[in-house]
Amino acid sequence: MSRGSLKTWLYKITLNATRDYYRKESKEKAKEEKLLHPDHTLYLHDKVIGFAVIHTENGWRAAFMQTQ
Repeated sequence: MSRGSLKTWLYKITLNATRDYYRKESKEKAKEEKLLHPDHTLYLHDKVIGFAVIHTENGWRAAFMQTQ
């Protein structure tokens, strides 16, 4: 193996290791962010259902239903 090809090989290995490290770090940060802020991971329809149904003294009802 010549000196030039050894440097190229070493550069490629270092570059791949660096990419893998930063990829792993960004995945870990994303997981941590999801755990710290679980509201951001809810689906849109979950939020709509949560806001569309309200609790009254007579029980649960849809928000668009008129009260009696």
